[in-house]
Amino acid sequence: MSLLTSSADNGRRLVFVTVGTDCHPFSRLMEWIDLSLDRLDGRVRCLVQHGVSPPPRKPDAVDYMTYSEMKEAFEAAAVVVSHGGPGTIMMTLAAGKMPIVVPRRADIGEHVDNHQVAFARRVAEMQTICLAEGYDHFLETLTAAVEDPCRLQRAGRELGGAPAVAAFANVVERVVLKPPAPRVAGS
Repeated sequence: MSLLTSSADNGRRLVFVTVGTDCHPFSRLMEWIDLSLDRLDGRVRCLVQHGVSPPPRKPDAVDYMTYSEMKEAFEAAAVVVSHGGPGTIMMTLAAGKMPIVVPRRADIGEHVDNHQVAFARRVAEMQTICLAEGYDHFLETLTAAVEDPCRLQRAGRELGGAPAVAAFANVVERVVLKPPAPRVAGS
């Protein structure tokens, strides 16, 4: 049986959550998922790719997925929640959806540095993702997306699918590969 089919679906919309393949646990997002599902009262089905994080207690969860399973999940999902990895964001956009992004933070052991925070904030300024850095905003954004799942799908399609991915790749290149500012002598 596919990860995306379940006899318990009962027409509920799929929320797909992915934390990527980093070696640091992302327990904060797993806790947010459990708390949010308590609030959403069974209105959704949730599939979580949790990596090395302890799996959430409520949804269907797997540690890792193949590329084709991930692609299938992005396409089937009404809502995508992800960490702040550029590859994951690009896959979500390619599926015609705008992800709700919770970037990993170094200060609480979720990554080695805060590059996901800086990157996600920059990309959010361009309205390419829905950035959620605190639980209250995360719950509000997730609830709104569940109530109107076309909201983030429309936004993703408006970004243009493949052209959006190409534009996003250009942004990644500018942000990540930006040459350092020249140093001025004596400063």
